[in-house]
Amino acid sequence: MNTENKGLKWSMASVWAELELKKAITLRLFPMILNEKDLTKPMSRAEFAAVAVMLYEEMSGCTARSEGSNPFTDTSDENVLKAYNLGIVNGTSATTFHPANLISREEAAVMLTRLVKCVHLDGWFLAKDSDYALVFTMPTLFLDDAKISSWAKSSVYFMVAESVINGLDNGEFAPKNTVAREQLLTIAVRMMKAFKGKPPKYDVCDVLHDMEMLAQMIAVFPRSDAVDIIWHTLGGYWTAEGNLFVGFVSQGGCLGIERGVWDTGYGGFGTFRSGKQTGKYSLEMVLNFPEKPADEMTGYIPEKNVTMHLDTSNLGNNGTVDIKIEDLGNGGWHSYAHSHPGRAMLCACFPNGMDECQIERRLHYFKGPLTVETLAEGLSSWTGLDFSVSVAKSDLSVAVDWAARSALLAGGKPNGDFNLSGAETREWFMLDSLWRTITENFGELDVYYTMNGGKELKVPTIGYPSVFPLDIPYLGCQFYCAHRDLRDDDNVRQRKMHTQKRTKLINPAHTVDMSGMNLYCQNDHICLANDSNAKVSLYVNAEKDNNGEFMFDDGQDWLLLVETSFGDYQLFPRKYVQLGMVSYVAFYGCSGASYDVFHVLVTVSQSAGYEIFDCVFDNGKKAFKVVPVYNASNINPVGGSRPQ
Repeated sequence: MNTENKGLKWSMASVWAELELKKAITLRLFPMILNEKDLTKPMSRAEFAAVAVMLYEEMSGCTARSEGSNPFTDTSDENVLKAYNLGIVNGTSATTFHPANLISREEAAVMLTRLVKCVHLDGWFLAKDSDYALVFTMPTLFLDDAKISSWAKSSVYFMVAESVINGLDNGEFAPKNTVAREQLLTIAVRMMKAFKGKPPKYDVCDVLHDMEMLAQMIAVFPRSDAVDIIWHTLGGYWTAEGNLFVGFVSQGGCLGIERGVWDTGYGGFGTFRSGKQTGKYSLEMVLNFPEKPADEMTGYIPEKNVTMHLDTSNLGNNGTVDIKIEDLGNGGWHSYAHSHPGRAMLCACFPNGMDECQIERRLHYFKGPLTVETLAEGLSSWTGLDFSVSVAKSDLSVAVDWAARSALLAGGKPNGDFNLSGAETREWFMLDSLWRTITENFGELDVYYTMNGGKELKVPTIGYPSVFPLDIPYLGCQFYCAHRDLRDDDNVRQRKMHTQKRTKLINPAHTVDMSGMNLYCQNDHICLANDSNAKVSLYVNAEKDNNGEFMFDDGQDWLLLVETSFGDYQLFPRKYVQLGMVSYVAFYGCSGASYDVFHVLVTVSQSAGYEIFDCVFDNGKKAFKVVPVYNASNINPVGGSRPQ
């Protein structure tokens, strides 16, 4: 994540913009490329890319990366390549970007609309942008509407409808005018409020795309359960009234359909008319779309029935689902879709001893569910080395058994793109690449390496450790090279170092950003080490009304501190929390015969995530150890007993 938010300032800015510029710095949307610049001047394409990357990272919670080779001959700017890789910006030709060119208002609207889609719409990429038409209430046309380019018109009015970009006082949009740096930063702040954690509605005029989404969702759904209950909201267009459309798909076949209503995106609803099972693994649903008068966006659409056929017969064979749509819109329009490939990130890790290894990443497309075997096959295809493995996976760990034919055990040469000198380099490369690829796609799991059906993995060519114990997860080339003094039989010490490596320590902070923060609640007179007046303090940057009550917005910054005479500990460093809050419970836990271990149990709830971690004070080290308790993402909260 980009953290350029300290010590930033500008040489000149309009009075009206100063408050928003301060917010941009607080929200980590102010890139270093604009530091000490005149913000009343127009913004260049390279500067826009820097803001767009920071905005993407803050809105999505993901780190932007520049993948593959640089197609441009006129820039090597990292932020340009990241924004290009995301599909937010494009080149002015196949080989040029023109980073110093100024952006226009309509260009900014188009690129920011792409950013919203990139963050929120699964499967979106620039080449298929036209498949993802957004739904919004059409604002009044600008007086200079004819001057807005046809390729920019929908983006311009979408941004205006969402109150992100405004028109001019004279009723025009001035699409060809440049955008001042301070204007774009102000727009970025509005983007956070309008879209962080709030996916936009997108039109189902292109029903083919929605069916691909549904098919892909079903294709990757686990098939190991006795009955897999499949439900999908098609981008948010199933209403909450009554039951959703639900297909029960199991190893025994398609079991049933529940009634529901589908918002067509045309301003009306497609109502469920009938549903039936048409085969062991197929079903059919008929929806009725009402008549829709002509408006500025679409012509007249007569009443029409839509028949949707869902066929899951290939689900067990190749992980695909076929969907057919008949009689949609104002003619006998037909479409056919099947599940498109899933995407995973492959990592090629070039070992460099105790130094940080060099990592190259590459997108891998696949069909069916994502498995470790799928990732290994992708690495084999990419590198030319045989990564044949068998895998047993749980929620917390992965056991990877290397096959005798794999290049790790049988040897082999990579393709010409990978320069690996010697067997030891090749072995470390394979061990690290699969390990990193697994954890990048499945999260921080423990990866245990074995061979020959579960026996200890022995790789004598790498020196230490030549044997990887069954009960100790793989720790990475960098770790082993830093501890070559260990012997193979020193497992206890190795486990201890593994635990230390995975345990996060919080030490006193040198500085804490308290600007705009207000005390939300506090516990004082805490005894820590030699300090009997320590405090646990929770701060938030929400303002208070005349009655002293906090006025919460859709999101705000939270900060949890333990304040002591020997330093302040940031248990939850200042961070923006969307549609949620931070809370804690402080207590003393039992150790031996006395209750003397101080804990702060922290809960972070957000719009689509929930995390709990325990911060335990170590008197000897005068530091807090962070112990993860629970972490869930992509959840759909429905309520609870805690006030929000």
